[in-house]
Amino acid sequence: LLRHWSAVGYRRIIERQPSDAFSYNVMSVSAADYQRIRELLKRTYSEIRSIVAASAPSERVALLNLQLLAFECDADDTKARKR
Repeated sequence: LLRHWSAVGYRRIIERQPSDAFSYNVMSVSAADYQRIRELLKRTYSEIRSIVAASAPSERVALLNLQLLAFECDADDTKARKR
């Protein structure tokens, strides 16, 4: 299902609708701040799920696709890039 809905989102990037909202942020943050961001996204997702559960009447079908991807590197790679 994850692959399917990600593909649906990808296709909508190509065929955007006026009501669509897309954004991204490639970033470099501390490990502690990465965890803060991760926890914030978890709370936000949970709050959105609560809104959906209580919403009536059902008037719109929508896709919410959240992704937080960490690109890991080892300490040797980081040191080499700083030279």
